[in-house]
Amino acid sequence: MSKESEKRKERKEKERAFLENGSMLLEKLIATCNGRCIPIRNFSIEELMRANNNYDNCQSLGWYKGSLEWRIIFIRFFSGREVWTGFVIHDLVISTRMSAHNNVL
Repeated sequence: MSKESEKRKERKEKERAFLENGSMLLEKLIATCNGRCIPIRNFSIEELMRANNNYDNCQSLGWYKGSLEWRIIFIRFFSGREVWTGFVIHDLVISTRMSAHNNVL
């Protein structure tokens, strides 16, 4: 298999996983938020790598700290294993709901 076809296959797999995981996230958010709109921003891997200096270990405390569009951001990184998918989706839903809470930073 040529490098170009491998890259194409990898790109298609990433896109499939993004759509599949994104739909699970939206389903859970809608179910737990009674249909209220809670905006979630998506960033490309390139934007995230640029924001935190390519996941520099000096910036890591279990999370990665960075800056994007003049705002401080924190990025949680999970390995690509399928085992984490359910946990990651649940974590995003809870984090999103908590971000709108007045007593949570």
